[in-house]
Amino acid sequence: MTLRSKLILILLTLILIPFQISLAKISGVGGLDRDALIAELTGKPVQREDEKTIFIEILRGYQSDNWTLLDRNLKTLLTLHPKSPLADNGIYLAGLYQFHRRKYGVAIEYFNRILRDYSHSEKAVSATFAKGMTYKTMGLPELAKSKMNQVIKSYPGSPESLRAGLEIRMIK
Repeated sequence: MTLRSKLILILLTLILIPFQISLAKISGVGGLDRDALIAELTGKPVQREDEKTIFIEILRGYQSDNWTLLDRNLKTLLTLHPKSPLADNGIYLAGLYQFHRRKYGVAIEYFNRILRDYSHSEKAVSATFAKGMTYKTMGLPELAKSKMNQVIKSYPGSPESLRAGLEIRMIK
């Protein structure tokens, strides 16, 4: 974006604010929304929300079947708060979202990300179990059994390990 374009956007913003016109209506100018414009001009992302607020938006996106809302807020959470205890939960919801859309490869990528980047988190067992269920749904019984056995061995006594035992019996 050229300096001239930035100046035009700033002037338009200053002119339109008194008239209560949302900057979103002029986002076609330069292709930026309000937060992107601020980030572009300052060189820093807008940090106006804490991790809980961002996660609530991720959850809202999941519950309302809105991938754009979920994905945008997941990226924000992982950028601003990568070590948040909510990060693995957000990634897990993204994996479940993709699983329910039958995008199994993408779902497995999200579950693998939890196992790679948050291997000691509470969602590791859920991600391992979800991978097993994804393999089962894909018609890959041997991979599914392998993941279910891993859940039983690595997380004995967990609700997922009890369910994994049932799933193994149903696969046979």
